[in-house]
Amino acid sequence: MHIHRVSEYSGLIAQNIGLVKNEVELIKSAMPLHDIGKIAIPDHILLKPGSLTPEERNIVEQHPLIGAKMLEGSSSLILKVSEIIAMYHHEKYDGSGYPFRLKGNSIPLYGRIAAIADVFDAISSKRVYKSAVSIQESLSFLQRAAGKIFDPRMISTFIKQESEIKKIRALYRD
Repeated sequence: MHIHRVSEYSGLIAQNIGLVKNEVELIKSAMPLHDIGKIAIPDHILLKPGSLTPEERNIVEQHPLIGAKMLEGSSSLILKVSEIIAMYHHEKYDGSGYPFRLKGNSIPLYGRIAAIADVFDAISSKRVYKSAVSIQESLSFLQRAAGKIFDPRMISTFIKQESEIKKIRALYRD
């Protein structure tokens, strides 16, 4: 259900920052491949219930590069956008992300959108290594991280869509 939710959240963000309908649909269609590079990360690391070692963290942080490499060279517009999303969805607005430590608007738009959708869903969902956090607490985290981790303009528009976020969450419940 993560794939469905992040696609819908991404579309919600794209729509509310003023992207045209075709581009909103393109982002929603490309979003399911954002973590395709994790296919190359061993399960004992991805599914580890505790904290990752620095070596394990380094391995996980390779998945954007691996995913983008898997998607590169296609003539398909969806796969081109998927490549951008896969590559840049872990960059942070303040430049502390990975793999390139890009900052602000130097992070491609699709990567900035994907980062919000992916992190929001990760926080508000149960994982093997953590419990779910409420939607309200997750939105509060995003608000506090605006300008640090996330594009503040996008955070502002996403948070205003709380009722739509709840509908998406209910429709694609785990």
